[in-house]
Amino acid sequence: MSFVRINIAVKPNAEVIDEAIKLSAEINQNSEAFFVLDGENFLPHCTLYSPEFPEEHLDHIFIEVSHIVQQTTPFMAIADKSLSSHVGYVDVAIEKSPEWISLHETVVKTLNPLRDNHLRDKYKQPNELAKYSKEQQENIQSYGYAEVFNDFRPHLTLNRLKDV
Repeated sequence: MSFVRINIAVKPNAEVIDEAIKLSAEINQNSEAFFVLDGENFLPHCTLYSPEFPEEHLDHIFIEVSHIVQQTTPFMAIADKSLSSHVGYVDVAIEKSPEWISLHETVVKTLNPLRDNHLRDKYKQPNELAKYSKEQQENIQSYGYAEVFNDFRPHLTLNRLKDV
């Protein structure tokens, strides 16, 4: 069986995309990065859920995501004015509003059964799992992804730096 990682994410509006690309380029001026947002190969986005799924479920996943999108009304994303970093990733935090929480929970609860309890290979490695808190390890086992529910942290990633 073949598996594919799918990043279920929210695409920001054009103004936010342009600003994120500029900020990403500025950060890259002083540091070497694994990626820099460019609007083509690396797109600004806010991840909701990002596990691996069996390829045979792709059509069903797209249908479910389409239903969720149709039922979701637009809402504001309020960004924190500071940058944060974790394991080289540089991002802008977004306020964890009821709208973000609801959308995230809907996506995870709807799509998690389509994983068939599959885990990414990296999550099967004890050294990799040790990088996560006990709660995040439980999330990985149950949902195939560390940042779910209480550990969900809405954010827009700008870069991943190499020297960290």
